[in-house]
Amino acid sequence: MERKVLMWNLRKLTMEGKVLIIKMILLPIMLHVALVFPPSYLYIRKLTRVCFKFLWGSTMEKLKRDYMYKEKINGGKDVPNLLLFFYVKYFCFCFKLLNTDGIFSCFLKYAAGMIFKHWFRVPLNSPVLLCPPKHYVVLEKAIRSFRLKEVNSEILGNQKQVTKVLKKNDEIVLSVSNFSQQKSKKVWRNVFGKYLANVHKDLSWAIVHQCLPTREFQHKRGMLARGKCPRNSCCNDETILHVFWNCPYAQELWKTVGPLFKQVGDLKNFNYQMVLYGLFICPSIKQFEICWMIINCLKNAIWKCRNILLFKTDVIDVKTCIRIAFSQMYIYFLRDKKYLGNEKAMLIWGFKQWNNIVK
Repeated sequence: MERKVLMWNLRKLTMEGKVLIIKMILLPIMLHVALVFPPSYLYIRKLTRVCFKFLWGSTMEKLKRDYMYKEKINGGKDVPNLLLFFYVKYFCFCFKLLNTDGIFSCFLKYAAGMIFKHWFRVPLNSPVLLCPPKHYVVLEKAIRSFRLKEVNSEILGNQKQVTKVLKKNDEIVLSVSNFSQQKSKKVWRNVFGKYLANVHKDLSWAIVHQCLPTREFQHKRGMLARGKCPRNSCCNDETILHVFWNCPYAQELWKTVGPLFKQVGDLKNFNYQMVLYGLFICPSIKQFEICWMIINCLKNAIWKCRNILLFKTDVIDVKTCIRIAFSQMYIYFLRDKKYLGNEKAMLIWGFKQWNNIVK
């Protein structure tokens, strides 16, 4: 597993891509072994640690795992919970086998009959082990950990349905910045918009969760002596709000690109909630999507320029930062150009305004 992860670490992948690799490549490898030898809790914990090191690209996990396991609609990353996956898979496999006729069913009733006594009454004239073998101890933990006795017995043989029921019990939407549940749902819909690139989804998600590795974030965890902004003209702590809104560098950038938002989305007032959470209203859905894509391109450019300044001590001016954002916006523009045509795409993206801004 670690060798596979090291091989994939050589590629520059987004977190969205890494989650897919865990689901499509790493999980089948683990499952192939797990159905023969059910993994212990310690083994699953080690596998989980390997997966999260791969996801974060470091040994430091910047967010609680419980948040990562949640669905994207609820503010998570839909990372597979290995403990839930293996335990439910093995339990459903045994439960399905228990309800069949044959040698394997008879052996299972003999070896693990006491574990399934809630669903299956052991006949008095049949032998049964009072203490099940160590391979079936996992089943007891699965029943106890995930409260499988409360699940309808008609679906216990189907892993997908059981997992769906267990996840439904944990459908609480993660609140965003003390917003209401309805407003938080809107923020998560914006973060995981299908029209966004994976890089922009990851950045927006990290911003909303406040887990972007800013200097203030590292200072709180004892990794830096001070959390001061790396720019010479600024003396404030480098929080996420500061990087993308309060910093003089960010303020100058938003002031420069302001006319573009007036033309594209008819946006007159500009505030930090628009930049960080996408909470604004446009005349049409398409205009909203374009404005949100532009904002994410600009945020990504700000973060790139900040990293270049921090690690290479190379100062990039605002105009160059905007050009970096426009290079990413151009990819979105080409996508719309393919489906809408050149003239309409240029009109809705305010393409002529781009040259006026970067002059």
